[in-house]
Formats: sequence, structure tokens, C-alpha cells
Amino acid sequence: MVVKRLTEAQAKEDRTRRSRRLMLLGFAIVLVTFVVKEIIRDELKRDIDSIDIALKAKGAADTDFSATANEFTLNQKLKQLSDELTSPKTAGILSTIRLLDETLEVRRLYDIVANNVDRVSDVLETLPKEAKPLRVQRDDVRRDLEKVHKHMEEVIAQNTVPTPDARNHALIMLESVEVAAFGLTHDYWERGVMESAKRWKTVLEARYILCTWASYFLYIVGVVVAVAGKLYDTEPK
Repeated sequence: MVVKRLTEAQAKEDRTRRSRRLMLLGFAIVLVTFVVKEIIRDELKRDIDSIDIALKAKGAADTDFSATANEFTLNQKLKQLSDELTSPKTAGILSTIRLLDETLEVRRLYDIVANNVDRVSDVLETLPKEAKPLRVQRDDVRRDLEKVHKHMEEVIAQNTVPTPDARNHALIMLESVEVAAFGLTHDYWERGVMESAKRWKTVLEARYILCTWASYFLYIVGVVVAVAGKLYDTEPK
């Protein structure tokens, strides 16, 4: 009799211990469900929205227009440079005014390129950590842009003289050509970044859907395991 009671007590204790383990496992799975749904999924949603806003702000059409505009500007500056080399314009006060216009133009071209780099950087900042190679490329573009700016200012400083000649005009125009060429190269890189951003948005959307269904599945599993654990502790008849 004593042995039977001890055996039953031991069996009940084992059932209770296993029941508690199952219930704790069920609660843990439900907790994981909360993390997946309320933290990971919501973070993915924020990332998707950020990419979408950045893409709309930059715009694929804007990228195509910028590339076309830079190509047109490059051809235009090459023609102006050719004209200047073959038939120099009038010297004197008109030459000084024209040099000022050319200086303002090269700086305007640089500002357009620099603004585009900043806008693409805004898109890159919305991408996940796995897009690090794109950010490395962005850093290289920024360093190249800084070199272009430094060289541009040096050329402007060297050729801003009281009585500019054909050489001064030609060097300033040549700098405009270099800035426009850099802008055109940047446009092709920018187009690649925009396409990558769209692909990353698609990947994140797939992850978002996966997290949604995973949270539903895990919640059901957690509840079933917890209920099973509770029922497991029921005294057998």
C-alpha cells in the first residue's frame, strides 16, 4: 500500500513537472509571437515605408531626366569649349563678364550634382544593414565629389583675373565639362542605387508577410502547447 502511494505520488509529481514545462514552453512561444509581430514586423513596416517615401521623393523619372539633362549639358559644354578654342571671343569688359558667367555656371553644375548625391544618400540610409556595399560605394562617390570640388575651386581661383584671355575661358569651360561628366557618371550609379532600393523593398515586403504568417502560426502552437500542458496535469481516471 505504501509503495503504491509513493508510486502514485511520484507519477503525479512527474506529471506536474512535465505539465509546467509544457505550459512554460507554450507561454514562451506566445512571447516569441509577440516579439515577431509587435517588434520585428513593425520594424520591417517602418523600413518599407521609409524606402517608399525616399523612392517617391527621389523618383525614377527624376533620375532618367537628370541623366538626359547631364548628357545634354556635357555636349553643350564640349561645343562651347570647341568654339572658344577655334574662335576666341572679344576681350575687355565683355570678356570679364563672360568669365563671371562661366564661373557661376560651373558652380551651378556642381551644386546640382552634389544635391543629387545627397538625395541618393537619403535613399541609402533607409536600406537595411545588408546593403552596406552600396553605402561603401556612396562614400567613394562622396570622396570623388570632394576632389572635383577642390579642383574646381583651384581652377576658378587661378583663372579669375582682371583681364581674362582665351586660355582662362577655356580652362573654366573645361572644368564645366569635367563636372558635367562626373554628373553623368553619377547618374548611372544613381540609377543602380534606385533599382537596388526597389529590390530591397520587395525583399522587406516578403519578410513582412512571412513574419505575419509566422506570428499567427506560432501563436496557435503556443496556445495548443500551453493547453496541452494544463491538460497533462489532469488526474487520470
